[in-house]
Amino acid sequence: MSGPRPDCWHGVTDPRERKQIQDRLAQRARRRRLREAKEAKKQDSSASNCATVDHSSACDWLSATCDLDLATAVETVSRLQQSANQIPSTDLSTDFSFDSPSKPLEEIDYLPQPAFTAQPPVPLTVFSAMFLNGKMLGLSCGTVLPGKSKLQPVGIPSTLQPTATQIYNYHALFIDRFPFPKMRNNMIDMSPIIDDEEFLQDLFTMDSFTITPGCASWDPRSWQLIKGPWAEKWGYLLC
Repeated sequence: MSGPRPDCWHGVTDPRERKQIQDRLAQRARRRRLREAKEAKKQDSSASNCATVDHSSACDWLSATCDLDLATAVETVSRLQQSANQIPSTDLSTDFSFDSPSKPLEEIDYLPQPAFTAQPPVPLTVFSAMFLNGKMLGLSCGTVLPGKSKLQPVGIPSTLQPTATQIYNYHALFIDRFPFPKMRNNMIDMSPIIDDEEFLQDLFTMDSFTITPGCASWDPRSWQLIKGPWAEKWGYLLC
C-alpha cells in the first residue's frame, strides 16, 4: 500500500509539517507563474472601455482580515493588471439599428454579424459570465469529468487562453471559465488542498463577485471581488 502523497496535507496533524507542505505548494505555484509571465509578454493590446478595477485594496483587505498561512502565495496584484493589459480590443459599439423601422429586408445592403465575443445587452452575474466564457471556450455545462484544457484560436481573449498549467494537467474544467490566469493556476497547483465541491458550494451560496454593467464577461477588470465570507475564504486564489 502506497504512503501519503508528499504534497497532500490531509491527515497531517503536525501544524509545522502541514504549513511546510502548504508553503512548498505555494512556492511551486509562484515559480510556475514567473516562468509563464516571461512567456506571456507578447503583445501590448489597447485597453477596453471599462474602468480598471483596483484589486490591490481587496488583497490588502484580505491579508489584513484573513488568517492565511499561505503568505508566500499572496503577491502583488500587478500581475492581474498585467494580464488585463493584454486583453485584445473588441468593438462592442456596432450600431445594429436601421435607418427606418419599416425598411424592407431586401433593401438592407449589409446586416452586421455579432462578434464572437459579443455580450448580451443585459446585466451579468458571476454565473452568466462564467456561462458565456465557457461557451466561448466550447465547454459544456454537463461536462463534469476532469480534463486538460485545449488550445484555443487566436480570436479567444487572452484572459481566457489556457496557460501551460491548464494544458498539461488534468483538472476540473469549470476552472477554465474564470478570466484570471493566476487564479486558474493556483486552483490547479493547490488541488491537493482544495475541495472543488466545497468551492462550488460557496460560490453558489455566498456573494463572490459583481460584474460591472456594460463590460465583457472575459474582462477581469469587470469582475469586482465582494468583501465578505467568500473573499475571506477563497480570495487568496486571486493573488
